[in-house]
Amino acid sequence: MSQRDLAVALTGALFAEEEERQNRELCEIIGKNNEFQGTWDADGFMFRGKHVTSAHTPAPAPGTRRGPARRISLHPRLRERMEEHVAAAEVVADDRRSIQQMLGTVLLPCTNSSDIRNALPECLVRFLPEEISELPRTEQAGFTLKNNPRAARQFENSVARMGLYTIIQKLFC
Repeated sequence: MSQRDLAVALTGALFAEEEERQNRELCEIIGKNNEFQGTWDADGFMFRGKHVTSAHTPAPAPGTRRGPARRISLHPRLRERMEEHVAAAEVVADDRRSIQQMLGTVLLPCTNSSDIRNALPECLVRFLPEEISELPRTEQAGFTLKNNPRAARQFENSVARMGLYTIIQKLFC
């Protein structure tokens, strides 16, 4: 597995629970919207000019497509909740992008399993395969950035956010 692939996999594991929680919240909004609109079969709603569905919405059957009758608008009573949901989702998406980029940067110079183990903060070690996670730490996390003070500062900021998403996982798992 390349360093880039590892960064993508670690980021996916780190954000999986928060993204699932957000999707459950969106399902609740869709359900409430159907209730308020007096329909039972709408798979989403229109919001800011886009049709919003959850990741749990089944794809249309082959040869069919969602018709305009299913594209109902968001009930006004849910607008504020949806605005809050969108704002929170944007924060998570930004965090995901920046953390994945930082992981790619910190892992790029790694040449072996020990380097990978040492480069990562403790909050991510549990996502590594056992043969890597059980290696002893011999360097400080982020050691691959020691010659780049700016990247090292960014890494420290990213570690704090990684810790936050690790805590979220522990709370909701």
